[in-house]
Amino acid sequence: MRGLFNLLLKRWETRVAKHPHERLCKQLSIRSISWVAQTEAAPILMQARSRLHHLRLHRRGAFNAFDNFDMSGGELRTIKKIELSKCVAACGVDKSCQAYSFDKWNKWCFLKSKVSSLILEPSTISGMRKSGGGPSASSNAIRMDRRDGKSFQGTHVRDATPISPDLCEQACQQDKECLGFTFSKQKDGCRLFGDIATLSLDKNAISGVKTQYAQ
Repeated sequence: MRGLFNLLLKRWETRVAKHPHERLCKQLSIRSISWVAQTEAAPILMQARSRLHHLRLHRRGAFNAFDNFDMSGGELRTIKKIELSKCVAACGVDKSCQAYSFDKWNKWCFLKSKVSSLILEPSTISGMRKSGGGPSASSNAIRMDRRDGKSFQGTHVRDATPISPDLCEQACQQDKECLGFTFSKQKDGCRLFGDIATLSLDKNAISGVKTQYAQ
């Protein structure tokens, strides 16, 4: 089985072009294997592709931005209650600012003096100056972060049939498009999200989000 996995992975690697953010896609995807301790080749490849799917490159003026990813360290200053466009502009006019991380859920802007490894964090979009080259990828394992009493809103992937929070979480783990889930205790309903715009208080909900912790 491992031989089949290595063969499929080698074929997949040959399709990655020599472009900074595409090399990062490759790096992130291969490292996601450590998240799933399974022996079957197909589930491992599915999780490897999932991180490739979540990496979204956006070009914002002088910056390359990566949605659903954060960077730790290098803090210059924090600006609270601000829109993304103003966060990008604030970094752009500050010569010491090399990158930013923007918390979409709370509208906080973190200006950075340096570029660090990208870590999966669906609440955040991070950007770095194009002149600085491509970012590196964290090797930390991906895990599911539970949010009891919280409900997510965002891009809906699908409704799943599981009738418990644990099975709903498992459905999200196995879906390459899923970044997080919300389970409704009132309706025994499981909703999977490909992008999470906001979270809100909901005593009848249990949610979880895929994330990577910084070292």
